Amino acid sequence: MSIAPAMEDNGHECFPYGLSKTTPTYEYQNAAHYSAVLSRQLDRLRLHQDTSDYVIFTNINQEQLSRDFQESTDWPFESYFPRLQVLLTKLETDIHANAARKFEFALLRKLSAMNGRDKQLDLPGAALVKTPERSKKADNSYKPHYGPKYRDKKWPTLAVEVAYSESWRKLANDARWWLAASNGDIKTMITISINQKYREITCDKWGLNAEEEPVALYRVQMQRDAGCEHVKISNKDPLIIGFEDLFLRPSQDACEGDVVFSQDDLTELASMIWRVQFDE
Repeated sequence: MSIAPAMEDNGHECFPYGLSKTTPTYEYQNAAHYSAVLSRQLDRLRLHQDTSDYVIFTNINQEQLSRDFQESTDWPFESYFPRLQVLLTKLETDIHANAARKFEFALLRKLSAMNGRDKQLDLPGAALVKTPERSKKADNSYKPHYGPKYRDKKWPTLAVEVAYSESWRKLANDARWWLAASNGDIKTMITISINQKYREITCDKWGLNAEEEPVALYRVQMQRDAGCEHVKISNKDPLIIGFEDLFLRPSQDACEGDVVFSQDDLTELASMIWRVQFDE
C-alpha cells in the first residue's frame, strides 16, 4: 500500500498525519517483525541521529491488530486508521516519558493545593480512544470523575501530546484531531515539542475558537544556552488551563480556580526536562 503525500496550505508537499517524508515506513508482517523494527529505530533515535520518533506500518487489518495487540505489549501503538489499515507507533524515549510525567506532576500538584481537587480528577493516561476513522492514544489525559451524564465518557477534557524529534506540524495535526473528533468534548489540548539538539521547548495550548475551529490559543517557548543558568521565556503571559474546562463545572469556593503556570513554573518544568535530556 502506498501513502500519497498531502498538500500543506501553502501548496508545499508534506507527508500524511503531519509526519515528515523521512518517517520510516514498513509493511506490517507480524508481531515479531514489528518489535524488531521498533527496537532498531529506537536505538537510532537514542543515538541522536536525525530520525523520526514515529514509525508507520501499512497493510495491517483489524483482525491482525486484535490478534497481535490483544494483550499488553512493550511497543503499544499510537494511532490506528482502520479504513486505511495504517498503524502509527511513537518511539518513547526516557526524555519523552519524563516530559509527560513532569507536566502531570506539576498539574496535579497545583490541583492538590486547591484543597485536594486532584482527587476529583480521573487519569486515563494513554487510554485508547476509538472512533470509526481512527483509534488514538494521547501521552496523558484527564477528565473529572463526576461529569455530566449526557457526555460521552470516552473523551477526556484535557489531553497532552509530547514530541521529541517530530516537527510541530505533527503535534498540530494531533491537537486538531482531538478537538474536532470529540466535537468539543475535549476542551484543552497541550502540546510539548522538545528540540532534539538544543535546549529549546515549545508549549502550545489548543482549543476551539469562536467559529468552533481548533486553533492554537497560546504559545510559549523556553530556551537556554549551554552553560547558562538563565532560561529565556518567550511569552510574559502564563499558561492557563481553565478550571471549568477541566472539571466541566464552575469553581465553587475560594480554593478553586484556573490552573496557572507562571514563568517560574515553566522554567522549572523546562529545567527538569533538560536535566534528563542532557544528563545535567
